[in-house]
Amino acid sequence: MANIRRRIAYERRPHGWVNHFDEGVYGNDPLSHPGLRRWSSTGEPLRSFSPGTGPIDMSDCGALNVHGTTAWACPYMHYPLIEVRPDGTVRARTTRMSGVRGIALDGERVAFLHGVSTLTYGRITEATVEPDQESAQLVRPDASALANNGWVLDIAGS
Repeated sequence: MANIRRRIAYERRPHGWVNHFDEGVYGNDPLSHPGLRRWSSTGEPLRSFSPGTGPIDMSDCGALNVHGTTAWACPYMHYPLIEVRPDGTVRARTTRMSGVRGIALDGERVAFLHGVSTLTYGRITEATVEPDQESAQLVRPDASALANNGWVLDIAGS
């Protein structure tokens, strides 16, 4: 599955999308170089990310999720919302987000997780993600705050 992976998200098939970062992207491993790759359930590379036009850098992906067979990624630095279809079609939408660690999608709506407890919601348009409502805080069942030193576990798939 190549070099230096950070996130793995599975489809129902089960094929998976893997995000590679840092040395995996900038090193000499051709399987890791695209930064995001779709793999078969038997470990065969099916599709690699190709940014198309525009400044999209997939060298460090803050968040990755899969809906059906489409991967959704939010890479570090400017945190665009990237849609990658299995046929290789890529669509990038600008956001006003920063520090994204998780994404969840439902049709034309998206929720971004910042830190370990802040959710920001948006509406997906053709070219942007527009803020949809006020941010919300995730809390424990007893309504106490989540610890700020925890890990975010990405469990992606549909």
